[in-house]
Amino acid sequence: MTMISPRSSRGAEPAANAAAVDHGTAALFSAGRRQKSLEFGLLILAVALAAGVIWGVVRLALPGGTAPSELRNSAGIAGSVSAPIEQRGLARTPTTTLPDFEGSIAKIHRTVQMRAGSELAWSGAEVGRAVHTEDAIQTLAEASVVVKVKNRGDISIGENSLVVFEANANDTFMAARTAVASVAHGVLTGRLKAGADNDVLGIRLPNATVRLQGVSPGQAADFNLQVNRDKSASIVILRGKAQVRARNGVTKLGSGEGIQISADGGRAERQSIPAVPVLVEPVANQVIVYHKKPPKVLFRWQSGTPVDDYHFVLAKDRDLRETLADERLSDGTYTRADLRTGDYYWKVTARRGWLESAPTSVAVVHVERDIDGRVRDALTELYQHSDPARTMVAQAKGVLVFPHVIKGGLILGGEYGEGALMSGGSVVDYYTMKLASLGLQIGAQRRKVILLFMTSEAYDGFLKSSAWKVGVDGSVTVAASGAGKAIDTITAKKPIVGFVFSNEGLMFNLTLEGSKISRMPD
Repeated sequence: MTMISPRSSRGAEPAANAAAVDHGTAALFSAGRRQKSLEFGLLILAVALAAGVIWGVVRLALPGGTAPSELRNSAGIAGSVSAPIEQRGLARTPTTTLPDFEGSIAKIHRTVQMRAGSELAWSGAEVGRAVHTEDAIQTLAEASVVVKVKNRGDISIGENSLVVFEANANDTFMAARTAVASVAHGVLTGRLKAGADNDVLGIRLPNATVRLQGVSPGQAADFNLQVNRDKSASIVILRGKAQVRARNGVTKLGSGEGIQISADGGRAERQSIPAVPVLVEPVANQVIVYHKKPPKVLFRWQSGTPVDDYHFVLAKDRDLRETLADERLSDGTYTRADLRTGDYYWKVTARRGWLESAPTSVAVVHVERDIDGRVRDALTELYQHSDPARTMVAQAKGVLVFPHVIKGGLILGGEYGEGALMSGGSVVDYYTMKLASLGLQIGAQRRKVILLFMTSEAYDGFLKSSAWKVGVDGSVTVAASGAGKAIDTITAKKPIVGFVFSNEGLMFNLTLEGSKISRMPD
């Protein structure tokens, strides 16, 4: 810096004095500047070191080696959020007064991790946990989670996905109170419920922004989208409408339409999705009965439009979480030959290229052994003979029902029956009852035998035994009803209570000692 010293025409001495003052001032100013430069350099070095330490801690805190770059607050992912997502574990002062994102975890399947905006570390997600602005959710292989968005609907996050929740901030493309989910990668499906007080839901992708809403106010909307590891994405509107903002403009989508966004943000033309397949068989709520060997169950459906293949899902629960089959099939059939007693749920979607149709409604088929119906009938008959028996059955840990036990012979007598063990109203397994005896027995006698395991210890002991003998492995108290069909209170408190009855009523003057109960082979 050049210093300029003023000169005076009032004489040499004043000029000399002024020059001396100016020279001293310049020297002091230069020394101060050098000191401040040194302090400023040290400050910059300290800030750089602190930033390096924070970067290392963040990388260690992310699960599965996820790089912070995948959560980056770029224009493609979360361009209008007030703070970069890399800083979501650090304390900050929000720059917006708009309402926060509000939601909660409704369902979890397998391994799901969550990180609150105020935390660095990830932890296991739990049903009921609140989800707020800047919280992140990550699912692992074969995992999924449903997030209920306050006043808007549900969002289902599929496997291997990473999603951050936000409040809209100063993006005129969205409504001011829009809830926003930013998807780094993975699968997201959702429903914007009818009658929501705010009928707009925002989705940010690495290369696009989606504004989803019902066709008209108060109507529901459903969508599917997928973000690939290369940041390309596909968006399908099953019901409702959407506006998709990408690098080269905004595209409007209606019900039954989809669009692909390339990794660089370029978009293809919108296309119509395939029609929903029609389920043919089994018919809704069909009951398939078999004797001992599980039947072959044929699942069949058809499509009214050309398709490349179908996505078939078969599960043991209505939410299709406990999957038995998750197949891509070229034709409209699927056969299964190992479905034992139980309810089975299934659905189908049609695929053409990257486009996938809306799913069929979830259908259910009931499979049971022929003995299952007789077991239900035997329980109904027991309730007719004894009113308190219904309460005892409901309280029992396990209920073993033999609906048809035959006793007979001429010289060498014996008894045999086949039955089912139930717990919580569902069949656990199948068993046989055998008892050999000597004596003159002319003709045959039919009876029904029901054993109630009233305690966990008695029930667990029975389950652990492959061949359980009455009187050896457990003592059975046979119940009888007296006046008013009441059961003796002492009998009702026993660990194992037995009911033996025929069409004429309960039998109490007999014993089950020596009866051998074995699990049926598969």
